[in-house]
Amino acid sequence: MTGFACEHEVRFREFSKRRYLWWSAMGYQSEPSIFGDPINPTRRHQMHRFPAPHLSRLDFPDAGGIAMMQCPGRAGNLVEEVAALKATGVDLVLSLIQDTEYPDLAAFAAAMDLHRLEWVRMPLVPGGVPGNVDEWPDIRARLIVRIAKGGVVAIHCWGGLGRTGVVAADLLMAFGFTADEAISHVREVRPGTIESQEQELWIKRGNSDGVR
Repeated sequence: MTGFACEHEVRFREFSKRRYLWWSAMGYQSEPSIFGDPINPTRRHQMHRFPAPHLSRLDFPDAGGIAMMQCPGRAGNLVEEVAALKATGVDLVLSLIQDTEYPDLAAFAAAMDLHRLEWVRMPLVPGGVPGNVDEWPDIRARLIVRIAKGGVVAIHCWGGLGRTGVVAADLLMAFGFTADEAISHVREVRPGTIESQEQELWIKRGNSDGVR
């Protein structure tokens, strides 16, 4: 990704990683959460409780965050769930399911448009990995920039476990985490993620293009 892997950005990612691990060690990784400034007591971490859909959050003190979830509308009112996403600060939704998996594709598109959420579609087969999609390097770079600038990216597949966990772990690696650290943090925040050996091996091989 042109210009992103400069020395300043490398330092930024390492600092974010250290701060994230420090806050986790201090017990401030209650989920969902948004981290604040550990030095300024007026900007301490803020705890939020959000309505459906259930979000599993990975937030960076010095950037935005990643939210993992099941398909909106799968277990509730689609419009209300998308409105709740917007209320949490999510500004981009990455959908990893195929067209036939949407409860109602047209309604899904309409809900995204109604609440002005940027919607990126990258269909993966169940149990699949992003490396099988030609567009993934460009999409990945776009998500990294969005998160680095403070945006919150919501990722979903059908159940929010396999495909979702793989993408979330790969994005964590762009911010300085090793493959093992990324897998561990994703599974800690959302138990059951990264469901297959193929998915885990893909993350560990670092097959995705972009910042490492």
